[in-house]
Amino acid sequence: MEKIHKQNLNDNKEIEVDHRKIAKELEIFYIDENIGKGFPIWLENGVKLKKAIHDYIYEQEEKYNFIHVETPEVGLLNLYKTSGHYQLYKNNMFPEMKFKDEESFVLRPMACPHHIMIYKHKKRSYKELPLRLAEHVNQFRFEPSGSLLGLERTRAMELTDSHIFLRDDQLESEIKLVLNLVEKTLAKFNIKIDYIELALRDKKDLKKYHGDSKKWDQSESILRNFLQKNKIKFIEKIGEAAFYGPKIDVQIKTLLGHIITVSTIQLDFFLPERFELEYFDKDLNKIRPIMIHRGLIGTYERFIAVLLEQTKGNLPFWLAPNQVVILPINNKYHLEYAKKIYQFLLDNKIRVKLDFSNERLGHKVRLYQTQKYKYQIIIGDEEVKNDKISYRRYQSKKTDILKIVEFLKLIKS
Repeated sequence: MEKIHKQNLNDNKEIEVDHRKIAKELEIFYIDENIGKGFPIWLENGVKLKKAIHDYIYEQEEKYNFIHVETPEVGLLNLYKTSGHYQLYKNNMFPEMKFKDEESFVLRPMACPHHIMIYKHKKRSYKELPLRLAEHVNQFRFEPSGSLLGLERTRAMELTDSHIFLRDDQLESEIKLVLNLVEKTLAKFNIKIDYIELALRDKKDLKKYHGDSKKWDQSESILRNFLQKNKIKFIEKIGEAAFYGPKIDVQIKTLLGHIITVSTIQLDFFLPERFELEYFDKDLNKIRPIMIHRGLIGTYERFIAVLLEQTKGNLPFWLAPNQVVILPINNKYHLEYAKKIYQFLLDNKIRVKLDFSNERLGHKVRLYQTQKYKYQIIIGDEEVKNDKISYRRYQSKKTDILKIVEFLKLIKS
């Protein structure tokens, strides 16, 4: 009986922090069976949350001199045959689309071939490198229906993807730059790195990988030496490399104890070879560049699932889709002033809602606590008379009074 009781407690804990339950309460997303399993429908609050994440990442990438591009969500089948995705990743791709008198197309499972073609579309000089391309990417993978799980495992996904083209002499500094960006980004979201994993090929199953053993030995040594030189603790994992190269995986532990990969730095000598990429050195010799695949936060879907579970839905103010709600006590006497406060906060880019429904105030207060609004503003006679607001923080029973300008400083600090 004791064992069953403990199991029930664990089950209840898992249910309480399950991102699907939290997302339903906050109206983040849902899955519609008429649209298909594995295809999340993002609701208003989910879009607000994604945009807050995207805006932060976009700003950081600009500071790190990434160039933002946009590419289509489909590509010719031959593009993925050249990259090797079709041969080695075919089971995870949606079936090809064949149009009359045209070549076959596929929904992209990854964006690297598209970014490679951007690199290749004109002649490149050594002076242009490193060339850091970044994109907010939509991509598709045909995951088995039994493995689909809320936002953790989907068939349509979004991510901030990046590919860096560089010279040999830039390798160490570029890996260091990317790792610095990863650490800074995860710290911003209060996500602690559990450990670093060096993902290597399985020499007993070489058919899973492109390229010759000499290049693989070289690329694995480069990453291993980098980690050792910079005194970064890591563990080696055989068989976890991508088919085009080894990688540094940043692992985190979720609230429920699950270990997941959140960020990756992948070293690639082979796709530049397969696509015959080149740049001209100072003596006008043609040189093959090296490529780094950078995954900063993984997919938005999985990252948001982690954030919801780690915070139990109580996101920090800057991320919260529900930041402020304004509740006039009596519409006849207080609504005009409430509208003025609403417009002021809206003009200052606060995610704010004005509720002038006829529901009782107590009901509204409880409702917006459940929806985890960070602040509730109450407008009554005293507030209108003194040109102030009364506000209450999420999970607090204490009410404070401030001028709206002072309140804005408080929530933005």
